[in-house]
Amino acid sequence: MKKLILLLITIFILISCNSNTEIISGDLYFKQVDWLNYYRENDSNKQEIQELFQAIKANSSLSITEEKMVNQYGKLEKLNLLDTPYIRIKTKKDVKVVFMTEEDFEKVREYNLQDLLETNQKVNLKLEVEEVDTDFFMCKQIIEFYKVSGVTPWEK
Repeated sequence: MKKLILLLITIFILISCNSNTEIISGDLYFKQVDWLNYYRENDSNKQEIQELFQAIKANSSLSITEEKMVNQYGKLEKLNLLDTPYIRIKTKKDVKVVFMTEEDFEKVREYNLQDLLETNQKVNLKLEVEEVDTDFFMCKQIIEFYKVSGVTPWEK
């Protein structure tokens, strides 16, 4: 009986400690035209966006781009991330979308692409994140972030 209780306690501790968080490192990544959600949009704009996506979704012959946008919107809506701030991070493998609390977002929001390009700098980040979907992560903690010399990754 004691062995069974000890075994159950051990299993419980292992399950409790098993976290699906990971540490990612990379550079702050900018897209000049970047609409992923409607964080900081007014209610009127949110309504317009919702109506636009409903109209696109109702169309029976969607282009590949439209279908991708509708699917992404639906995924964000399902995950309740349409009003959540986010950043993009270029890792060694790919570009990751990381949603954050407003408090964490304010820490990295101060950096802008033009200033970084003019000074030949980029922002390096190390974050503890949790995967919320195959395409999206939630920042649990900013471990560190700082400017370094180099070219900021970006796209139009």
